[in-house]
Amino acid sequence: MRTALGLGFAAAVLLAAPASRGQATVLSDNLSQPEADFELITSDISIGCAFKTDLAIYELTSVTLPLDLASGQASDVVLELYKSAGGPFDPPDTLVGTLETPATLPTSLTLVTFPASGMVLDPGTTYWVVLRSTAAGTHIIWTYTFSDFGFGEGFIHTWGSLHSGSPWFVAISQPMKMRVEAEKQDPWTELGFGLPGSNGVLHLTGAGSLVAGSFGALKLVGLQNLTPGVLFVSTSNAPTPFKGGQLVPVPAVIALPVTLGFGGGTFLSWSEWPAGLAGTSIYFQCAFKDAGAVQGVALSTALQGAVP
Repeated sequence: MRTALGLGFAAAVLLAAPASRGQATVLSDNLSQPEADFELITSDISIGCAFKTDLAIYELTSVTLPLDLASGQASDVVLELYKSAGGPFDPPDTLVGTLETPATLPTSLTLVTFPASGMVLDPGTTYWVVLRSTAAGTHIIWTYTFSDFGFGEGFIHTWGSLHSGSPWFVAISQPMKMRVEAEKQDPWTELGFGLPGSNGVLHLTGAGSLVAGSFGALKLVGLQNLTPGVLFVSTSNAPTPFKGGQLVPVPAVIALPVTLGFGGGTFLSWSEWPAGLAGTSIYFQCAFKDAGAVQGVALSTALQGAVP
């Protein structure tokens, strides 16, 4: 079933909760490709290389580049992250943030890692890593490859250069060499509180980023006969005694009738998550008739969705 859910919750009752972090993901990597030559970055010439994100949310952790500080000071070397002006072939547009430049940089070609913090990457978006010099005497070498092949969900072979007084030149072949690493942000947390029925406890899980306009779904994992039930939704986590168990989304803002199919599976999906809920924690739990439950009603595990 597809629905926009109509979750017009009042801001006064929002309960924020951080998204949990996953392990590091390599979004883009072509460092193993053979080097062809290099581009020279000066105070008049900036060089950038693009990557993209899939439908998940990530926090950028680092960017690694093969660099050589040909002249000047490391303190004058700046690596920035920009959003694209549009798609994968459009130039850098909006500055997201600046990565941390190491205190010293090599004077011969070496892989250099620039750490990042606090830079959350939107789903389905093209980003640019842009290297520039802030001083006339600081020159940096960054190598590129003739190969248009790379690894990672976010690899694209788009790069560009910016010369003072000119617009961005964007090319779609022979990209700069770069590795981009990030941590995947999982907005879903299963909280427990399941009350078993005839076939044990059904586990309620979520899929999707919960970013406004994105799609997603709720899914039940476990065996269950075809039976009517109710999905309770709330911005409050207040476990309350209910039919021999505990109902977490109390007070419920939405009580949505659902039919649970044998074997669980996806039972509710949305094509566009509503806007205006950023920073909210939303709680979900299902109750359904089950003669095997202690009082004839079984409860799924409760689920928290932390809207980024």
